[in-house]
Amino acid sequence: MSNYNNHMRNLLALISKIHDKGNRLIIEELKKNGADGLVPSHGDSFS
Repeated sequence: MSNYNNHMRNLLALISKIHDKGNRLIIEELKKNGADGLVPSHGDSFS
């Protein structure tokens, strides 16, 4: 596998981890502020 493919795979894995941790943070903050049960959503849900 080329070096480029390895870098891209690592980059995509990092983006995925950041996305997951961001969503967990949002859920935690929503719970702290009395909005238990709400979860992050994508804009398409509101269209």
